Amino acid sequence: MKMFQLAMQGRGHVKEGIPCQDKTAVREEFGTRCVVLADGAGSARLSHFGASAVVETVAALLCREFDHFYEAAAPADVTTVILDVLHRRLQEVAEEQSCALSDLASTLLFVACNDGRYIIGQLGDGCIAFSRDGELKLVTRPEKGEFANQTFFVTSAHAGQHFRLFKGDVGRLDGFFLMSDGAAESLYQRNTDTVAPLVRKLIIATFCKNAEWMRNAVGNIFNNEILRKTFDDCSIAVLPLYINYKDLFDRVERSEIFRFFYKKKYIHRQYTNDYINILLHSEQTEDIAVLAELTGIKLHILKRRLHRLRALGFRGIFKFF
Repeated sequence: MKMFQLAMQGRGHVKEGIPCQDKTAVREEFGTRCVVLADGAGSARLSHFGASAVVETVAALLCREFDHFYEAAAPADVTTVILDVLHRRLQEVAEEQSCALSDLASTLLFVACNDGRYIIGQLGDGCIAFSRDGELKLVTRPEKGEFANQTFFVTSAHAGQHFRLFKGDVGRLDGFFLMSDGAAESLYQRNTDTVAPLVRKLIIATFCKNAEWMRNAVGNIFNNEILRKTFDDCSIAVLPLYINYKDLFDRVERSEIFRFFYKKKYIHRQYTNDYINILLHSEQTEDIAVLAELTGIKLHILKRRLHRLRALGFRGIFKFF
């Protein structure tokens, strides 16, 4: 699917025994790929149930209704439908949990892409960034309420007035990155309105690396850096837009990729072109002998190169073992 999601419990919630209230979902169906993130309200006692229902419901809805949403005459035509569907689903959850609708409050972020088009939605204090030609920018900025630590939720009385929607053509976009306000403490600098370079690296890594590598590597980044800067839960969802390895190498400096993906013990600079050729041609075959012919690398050397790529977590390599 070449998408990634991660939600981790914040230090404050670990200390107080509160479940992680951030929830994420990724989905690919009917030609649509989407990532969704919801940050459960800290003041809502069962917001983790609400956030979970929100991300799953919205992901399914975006895949099913992408064309209708994209062709809608006005943003309100879409946001009204999404909120109506969510309110019906949350009312079901409220009945299941014997709670009020307000106990399930959460924010909402999403990006959906289909056939070179995108739809973006935001409600609340999370934010969405994109990368284009190596430059990072925010699509949406956190929206706060009248008072500190206050924002808007899908269950808010005037949610529709604060639900922002955007659509457009993918063009030269490299990918999208969703982050909850907890993760944004490290990945978005409000005083300079800039996004951390790590965001672009994670967009590239989501395309290049397999799920296990991503879980381990990003989990370590969260534990060692991001979670230490906040007491809040932290979550991200990533949707890269590279078509294949050739597209990636056309857009990204090869030396840059090897700087932040490779460790010195794994690769020597003089063999960089071998590894690039392997990645470029690995998408054309599942036969290691054919790959050797395509790359011009002797079979015994190719096997060593493949083992190193596997150790570094590159996707599409396991089929040769």
